[in-house]
Formats: sequence, C-alpha cells, structure tokens
Amino acid sequence: MTSIDYVEVAVVALPVATTLKSLDVILDQRLTFNEHATAVVKSCNYHARAIRHVRHLLTESVAQTLACSRNRRLDYCNSLLYGAPEATVDKLQRAQNNAARAVLSANGRADARPLLRQLHWLPVCQHIFYKTAVLVRRANTTGVPVYLKEHLVQRVPSRQTCSAVPVAPLLSVPRLTTDFARRSFSYAAPVIWNSLPTEVMLCDLEHGFKRHLKTFLFNCCHQTVWKMANVLHLAKVHPPLSIDSDLRPIAMTPTISKHLEAIVGGFILEAVADKLDPKQFGGLKGRSTTRVLVDMLHHWHAGLDSGVSTRVLFIDFAKAVDDIDHNEFVFVFRCNYSRILYRFVFQIKRDIG
Repeated sequence: MTSIDYVEVAVVALPVATTLKSLDVILDQRLTFNEHATAVVKSCNYHARAIRHVRHLLTESVAQTLACSRNRRLDYCNSLLYGAPEATVDKLQRAQNNAARAVLSANGRADARPLLRQLHWLPVCQHIFYKTAVLVRRANTTGVPVYLKEHLVQRVPSRQTCSAVPVAPLLSVPRLTTDFARRSFSYAAPVIWNSLPTEVMLCDLEHGFKRHLKTFLFNCCHQTVWKMANVLHLAKVHPPLSIDSDLRPIAMTPTISKHLEAIVGGFILEAVADKLDPKQFGGLKGRSTTRVLVDMLHHWHAGLDSGVSTRVLFIDFAKAVDDIDHNEFVFVFRCNYSRILYRFVFQIKRDIG
C-alpha cells in the first residue's frame, strides 16, 4: 500500500501529518498511542523532578496530594489504551514509578511496587481496567451516553435457574478475529465487566462500586493476601495446658519458598528431562502416583500369575543426597548435572555393598 504524503485542496498541496491531537489526546497512524504516551511521560517526569527538588520542605501527605494533582494526565482518557502495545503502557508505568519515588524520597533505582502499595496507587494497567469498568457501569445503568449503551448487549442465559442467589448481569462478548478489533469498546466492555466479582457488579451506588472495584484491583495487583488457611494444632497431651510444651510444632512453608521451589524445579527438570524414565512421576506435571502404582502392581500380578519370579528393588535417593555436602552439590550440579547422577549411582552402590 502506497502512503499518501499530501492532499491537494484548491490547487494547494496540504501535507499529511503522522499524528493528530484531538481533545488533548495524540492519535497516530496505527493507534499505538506511542506519541501520546511520550508526551504524557514528559510532562509527568517534569513535575516529578520539581517535587523532588522541594520534597524536604513538604510532608508526605502534601507531596502525595501534589503528585496526584500533577499526574492526572496518566488517568486522562486512559480507557483508550485498552489493548495498546505493552511498550506504550510501560512508558506510563515508569512515569508513575518516578512519581512514587519522588513522593517517598526513594532512590531512583528502588523497586516501585512496594512504594505504589504504600501510597495505595493502582498501576497503570489496573487504572485502565478501573476507568473502563466505571464507564461500562455508568452506560449500562443510566443509558448515558447512548452511543456507548448501544454496544452493550445483555447476555441471555440458555436456561433459567431457581437459585435464590442473585445472578450478576453479564454482557454478551462479540466474536472478533483480530487483536486490533478486540481493542474496541464493544469487545473490551463485556470482557472487563464479566471478569468482575459478583459482589462488585451488584453494588447499587456508584460510590460503593468504585470503592469495591478499587479494593479488588488493589488486592489483585499487590497480592495483599497470599494464602489463607485454617490451622488446627495437634495436642501432645489431652487436654493441652501449655502452648509451649503440650502442642506439636507447625511448620508452614512460606508462599515465596514454594514459588522459588517451582522455578528451580523447572530448570532442573528441563536439564534432566531426557534422562528420566518414562514412568517417573515425582515432581512431573500430569503424572499421577496412582497410575504408576497401578502399572507397577499390574506387572507384579502378571509375573506372579504366569509363574515368573518377580524381584523388586527400592532405592532411597534421599540418603544419597544427605551424604553429600549441599554446597558441593549445588556447585557441581551447576557445572555438569551428569556428574551428580554418577555420584548418586556410586554412592548407592557403596551403600548396598
């Protein structure tokens, strides 16, 4: 496709611009909003530097109020950025991070996530989600504006239920084939609305809806609740009289340790995947201990039924690992995992005799 460089009007050649500014929003040829994000970031960083210069003269609450008033451009018309390229949203997020560091007098390289959580600021992606959800609710409940209400189609359930629990009003999602079309309001509105919790959808007042929606998004992005569990202590004696001596200790693995274990396990499994037996089940996704035991018993029964002698050997690899210094284990495994397997076999042979 040939590009148009100019348009001739009344024998005058008018050059075609690559960007257009409408209602203080810069539109580019491909609707990436890259130029718009650059202009917003430039303005926000200017005010962040200004706040940092006078930060020692301001209290934290005054600095936060000043930053929020000057960074409103991050929220202005940000519903248009739904489905925008990640590079565009990352620019705006870096500007918000700089503002948070300036308010809390943090280092320029400090992690901004705990700072945003301390200031109770939603990240840019969640702000886009928030503004779009509020716009959808307002158009759906009040019918204003009409041109947006026309794009909201209520989903009709395939069957009626007799449940006493109130059902949240869902919207019908149109079938679109391109990612560019999925950035439209007719697609973004039902997708965002249907993803909200029921208690948020059923809020009667708009103020309550905004408050519950912000709490929901804040908990999702900042992970304020990692894990909740009901823990019952096991008593050594009945009835227990002392917490220190009459109750069994409880060890709960922190959630972050479980995530690190999964990451490390993924690297190890990737390195030794071609060395594992096809029937190996420990630590492998989609492998069931029940299936392995059933297969093992099947071979035992088949051998005994045909009169063939069946010999079974169980090897405890945990004892072999305990006999090796853990620091040496990690170092050698990092260099060459095949040596570790060789030492396992050598140690097992020595223990067996």
